[in-house]
Amino acid sequence: MHIVIGDLTSESVSVKPSTKNEEVYAIFGNYPSLEGIVIGIDNNPVGIIMRTNFFQKISIEYGFDLFMNLSIDLVMSQDLLKVEQSVPLMEVSSLAMNGK
Repeated sequence: MHIVIGDLTSESVSVKPSTKNEEVYAIFGNYPSLEGIVIGIDNNPVGIIMRTNFFQKISIEYGFDLFMNLSIDLVMSQDLLKVEQSVPLMEVSSLAMNGK
């Protein structure tokens, strides 16, 4: 059986890097099961913010007041593994395990 990474993809929520954290906070509030949000420019992912990381960041002392008016690009992770949908799952697994 030949499985490609595109077989495992699903719809995702995405925002622009300039999106304010207050909007990201609202998205996470409206979608309680949402684990992360893709940050992109013109359909190209440039970062990701995971629910856990976002709420850890804003839960520090004064974090909520400090971060809500700032843009998501200041707290997103830019460490992404980007591959085409046609790449075999085993190859993506190897890339991920090797930190590529």
